[in-house]
Amino acid sequence: MNDEVVVALISGGAALVVALVGIVGAIAAQLMATRKAFRNSLALFARQAEEQQRVRRDEVRREDLHRFADQRRSSYGRLVRAAGDLVAAREGQRQAARYLERTQLTLDRVDDDERQVEAVREAVAQREQELADSRTRTREVEAELDEVLGETQLLASAAVRDAADGLGAVAKEAAHSAAREFLDARTAFLDAARTEFGIQVF
Repeated sequence: MNDEVVVALISGGAALVVALVGIVGAIAAQLMATRKAFRNSLALFARQAEEQQRVRRDEVRREDLHRFADQRRSSYGRLVRAAGDLVAAREGQRQAARYLERTQLTLDRVDDDERQVEAVREAVAQREQELADSRTRTREVEAELDEVLGETQLLASAAVRDAADGLGAVAKEAAHSAAREFLDARTAFLDAARTEFGIQVF
């Protein structure tokens, strides 16, 4: 073989090797780029999925807060009404007891007129029924107050729970002469509830 053919073969072989190395390098570079792009796509997908989960958790948390706020508002309103109803029921029971006592005193004073005695006895029976009804009403309202106080213990902040307990205690013990004490306890509860809800009263 002559020298030119050898040189041509060597240079052709070298060119072929360089071309093969270039092709292999290009393929390797393409594979690495594809793998890197795939990893980046996976990382982006994971970040997007995590962001969507965070957004969903935030939405659920906001919905829960809104639902619990509505439930608290409802419970707090029921508590105020039940406490007021209990004070009114206790006052009604006291009045029914006074009326019964007065009617019984009248029975002791009536003459021997049978019609008058019978009328007063009927009045006494009516007053006894009114007293029994008012006692039943008081028990029902007190049970309702206890129920809503229990709800408040589950839902409310510490300040509202304390104010609710104070309102409940005053409502259960309040006499007609303690109307001011009841109003003060009611105001303290409403102020605590407003603070919990972030309501400012001007």
